[in-house]
Amino acid sequence: LFLIPLSGLSFGKAYYVWMTLSYLMTTCAVFLLTPLRFKTRQRILCGALLPLGFPFFSFTVLTSGQLSSIGLLIFALVIRLRQVSHRWAGVALALGLYKPPLFVAYAVLTLMAREWRLLQGAVVGGIAIVGISIACTGIAPWLAFASEASGYMYGRSLSDGRSLPPGKGMGLLSAAMCLTGSTATGWLLFLSMSAGAMILHTRAYQGDFEDTEFRERFEQASRTTLTYFLSIQAINYDAALLIIPIMLVGGAFVTRAPALHDLYFFTSSLLLLVIAGTMGTENGSGISTGCISVGTFWLVLLYLWRHARAAVRWSNQLPSAT
Repeated sequence: LFLIPLSGLSFGKAYYVWMTLSYLMTTCAVFLLTPLRFKTRQRILCGALLPLGFPFFSFTVLTSGQLSSIGLLIFALVIRLRQVSHRWAGVALALGLYKPPLFVAYAVLTLMAREWRLLQGAVVGGIAIVGISIACTGIAPWLAFASEASGYMYGRSLSDGRSLPPGKGMGLLSAAMCLTGSTATGWLLFLSMSAGAMILHTRAYQGDFEDTEFRERFEQASRTTLTYFLSIQAINYDAALLIIPIMLVGGAFVTRAPALHDLYFFTSSLLLLVIAGTMGTENGSGISTGCISVGTFWLVLLYLWRHARAAVRWSNQLPSAT
């Protein structure tokens, strides 16, 4: 329904209109990810990190007309609305039905975190969105979509006779299939490693932390990155979503200055992402550089959080000054 009006335009006009909309949605997402209480200098410091996540967006979203700016805005809405109402954040998450594989891991992590109100909002919002869509277009487009989308799996044939090789992916599933050389074994390895990664994430962010905003920004950065990494259709143009964790962690570092070696690890992981985004990630054979860079980035985020918690725990054990 969102794209139907563009069908009345010529290809060239539709292309530039969509490019403009992509810029606007991305601008809104960046605004939502920057805390309102930030001063101008803090906003500039936080926004300065944006170009580090921009190669994926500029090279693959703007030039090819992909829809990743929609996902970018949806995740930003969910993260901002969590601070106001978990139920409304869930309604925003329901918008992710436009591409379910990109959001399903976020929903699972939400379930593991027992965020029931957010899940309630997602269910109610999802039912409403599907109902409105069917009322407007009928059931036929949904059946056609299900038939077409089922082919976008590694090892399956697309409608035009092509196939999607695992080497084109940037997620854990593509890496598992490249390592094993088997679709079935790759799926088994992927599910096992996904379960382990989700449990590791959930345990890492259990318990309280003195700075709730710092914890929230890091947890959402890790959750968003892991959601993309565990997507069964993690292609390079969807890596524009990595702008979100980059902005979130950048904002956290603005309010709480990191140790020098932590900043070194974070910057190194960002440079690896930039290199992957500018050299072309869909190599078609073997594990892509993009897949390695995303996995490394998530592990660095996990390390930075655990180090921050350990530093606070250690400082709390020091004797108070008299």
